[in-house]
Amino acid sequence: MKTWRMAVGLAVAGMLWMGAGPAPARKARAEEPAKAAAPAAGGSEKDKAKIKLAWDFGDRKLDVSKYPAEIQAAYKDFENQCTKCHDLTRPLNAPYATREEWQRYVKRMMSKPGCEMTMEKAKRIHKFLTHDSQVRKLKADGQTVTKEWQAYLDELKARYKKATGKEWKSPAAALAGQ
Repeated sequence: MKTWRMAVGLAVAGMLWMGAGPAPARKARAEEPAKAAAPAAGGSEKDKAKIKLAWDFGDRKLDVSKYPAEIQAAYKDFENQCTKCHDLTRPLNAPYATREEWQRYVKRMMSKPGCEMTMEKAKRIHKFLTHDSQVRKLKADGQTVTKEWQAYLDELKARYKKATGKEWKSPAAALAGQ
């Protein structure tokens, strides 16, 4: 009985930290990545991670030398953890940008089979992703993507089309093999 209560307590604490509940309204976005969580039929999570998405055609590394020391350290956690399943291009160039979007993304990655990410490491990775988005992707309001970031996402879609011969639709369509 105590084990069950502890498990429920930890689950509730994790949901509260990850921002469970209704997401606040936000301004216009390039895409709706939260709708893109549909898994492919069959195949392992690592196989799904190998399916190319538009943002997989973006930059592979990020210069964090001008970020605060705490964020640089969090980047190392991010790099070590996330490359266990996929290349860093995916999260670095993903259209996720707000704090809430990154909470959902990190929570989803934590739920993947074989993911051994502690809550403390997840918090550090979330902090890095949120800081990076504030620097590279968002306007000062913290909710609206910049024109430069939107243009970059459009360029990634063009690279995807050139490489695959297909129009970019959505992550769900890519994972479904459409």
